[in-house]
This record gives sequence, structure tokens and C-alpha cells, in this order.
Amino acid sequence: MGKKPFTERRSENRKAASIDVQFHVYDTAEKRPLTRKVPGLLVNLSAKGACLEIGQPMIDGYHLMRDDDTEGATPLILDLPASGDGSPFTLKAKVLWYNRIPGETQFRFRVGIKFIDVSPEEKKQLENLIRTATTSAKA
Repeated sequence: MGKKPFTERRSENRKAASIDVQFHVYDTAEKRPLTRKVPGLLVNLSAKGACLEIGQPMIDGYHLMRDDDTEGATPLILDLPASGDGSPFTLKAKVLWYNRIPGETQFRFRVGIKFIDVSPEEKKQLENLIRTATTSAKA
């Protein structure tokens, strides 16, 4: 039996990027961070989600793919850089999947994330970031 071909399920195309970010896991019930901030790299991006490269899926004893977080009560909080005339901003994201990156690299895992609870202002800032970051990633 052959392997089924990959079918794209994203509603928006992702653009290649190289954006340094900081992120942490947040407990929405307790309204407090669960982990310290750690570095990551967004390698592709759309208005709905991104691919985030990280060092480890376990941060301060918390695994990013917890089976008991089906409601998304512990989202990632990403600190994103300013773009254009904007200022730095944060977005909440839900972890959808992760894979190990082969070889020896600074970031050893790729994590698929979906942005959640995005305000109109955050959406505008994200669109500006996508426009400026993906343009500079091609250069």
C-alpha cells in the first residue's frame, strides 16, 4: 500500500520569513505565565498561523503538546517585533503539531501554531509584519 499524498488544509498560504521571537506558555485560568520566555524563530507566517522553530518542546517542565489542553487554556504568548511604523506586539497561539528537525541546528523542533483571539489592531500589525518580514526574507 502506498503512502497518501500530502493535502494542504490551510485556508491561507504561508509566506517564508525569518523572524526572531520570544515566547512563553500562559495559563488563562490563573492569568499568569507557566514558563519563562524562550527564543524561537518564525520561518513562515500567515494571518492565521505560523511555523515556529524552537530549541525544546519541554519548557520548565511543561510540554507544548499536552494532551489535557484540548480547550486551549494554555496558549503560547509570542512577543513579535515592530514592523514599519508600528510597535512590538504580542499574539496568542495554539500549538497544533510539532516535528523534530534533522541535523544539528540551534532550533531542533518545528511547531505549527494557529493564532487565536486576534484583535483588529493585532491583525493590522500582523499584516504589516507579514508584508515587511516576507519581503526582506526574499532579499
